Amino acid sequence: MKTTMRGLLVAAAGAAMLTATLAAPANAGNNNAAAFIGGMIVGGVLSQNAAPTYSRVPVYQAPPVVYQPQPVYQPRRCWYKNRQVQNPYTGYWEWKQVQVCR
Repeated sequence: MKTTMRGLLVAAAGAAMLTATLAAPANAGNNNAAAFIGGMIVGGVLSQNAAPTYSRVPVYQAPPVVYQPQPVYQPRRCWYKNRQVQNPYTGYWEWKQVQVCR
């Protein structure tokens, strides 16, 4: 139904343009600038309506490129603390300096 209505509209517009050009072949005296502009407008409207249906198929587009700042690596915060540690050889608990980092 949509294509039938579009075809009738295009045919009616074409017939109207044909009769308008045949009925009044007078010169406007302004170097036909108004006729040119009017023809461009009507031609643009008709060309938009006469576009094939396959031109409106969705097309894949690549996602936009995202530039992210480089990560900032901060030095680790480390210090030494005295901790009680079990000696694996003797089994006794001893106090040793252990490096603690966050």
